[in-house]
Amino acid sequence: MKLIKVPIIVFGLLLSSGIVLSCRKESLPDGPADDKGGGLVFRVESEGYEIPLRKDATAGVFVLDSESYGSVRSNAFVLVGDNGEAVQEEDTLLGPDPAMIYAYSPYSSAWDDALDSVMEFSVKEDQSAELSYVESDLMWSAGVAVQHPLTQVVLSHAMARIMIHMTSHDSEKDMRDVQIMLGGMKTGGYVYLREQVVQTDTSSVSDIICHVMESVDRRTSMAAVVPPQKTTSDGFVLKIRIGDSVYDYEVPAAEGFAGGRQYVYALSMADEDFVFEGCTVSDWTDDGNFVIDMDPSLFR
Repeated sequence: MKLIKVPIIVFGLLLSSGIVLSCRKESLPDGPADDKGGGLVFRVESEGYEIPLRKDATAGVFVLDSESYGSVRSNAFVLVGDNGEAVQEEDTLLGPDPAMIYAYSPYSSAWDDALDSVMEFSVKEDQSAELSYVESDLMWSAGVAVQHPLTQVVLSHAMARIMIHMTSHDSEKDMRDVQIMLGGMKTGGYVYLREQVVQTDTSSVSDIICHVMESVDRRTSMAAVVPPQKTTSDGFVLKIRIGDSVYDYEVPAAEGFAGGRQYVYALSMADEDFVFEGCTVSDWTDDGNFVIDMDPSLFR
């Protein structure tokens, strides 16, 4: 995860010339504040449900006093334990009541000024390793009211997820020996945590190696996290390696990949040919259940 500070005035220029695919507003000025203890539990939005943030995930937390608008905590590091609970001593994290929380995951020490500055965020180009995949999944939450003794922080996905389900009808093709890359994807963007805005960097283009979610002899499921972005009318190219064979296959694309959404593509393969079976677009779900259904309205 690559992060830098960009002045807000520069970000305003970016917004005036590009696309913004996610935005929520909450603005609080700074000032002094006093301490008082409390704990946190982190959950993630998943198709209308909320599930605990994974154990050993990291998060950064900003706490603002709702009355004085003062900064109580700035980018406090939090390690997530069982059931999404923060592994944090009481009296060290939360502030007075009432107070407001801004949070994000995964944590970065470069985000100390994230409420007042725009940060640059890049997904990993090689997401084959689980750590690279999950660190590409930027999540955030803004304007959560502190409740003592325990505050629930519900995070949402700021990025988009593309999933590829591929089935082989050729007994000689082992789907356990497959690598899939998303060709020509935009990989970077600018993030403003306070406003929950993502602006894609159109100059950061690269292939992204997918992460294997499930793989057996005749089918494989892979996924990659990408920043919100528009797509061309021609779709995008899947670069597929099966054993020693390499294929480029162009699939149709929706008009854009939006933050918090997942795009599930289904392919089948027989006699060296690929068949596009369809695509399902939905809110990002983490339960592993995916419905493959062709919706022609999704494509140009």
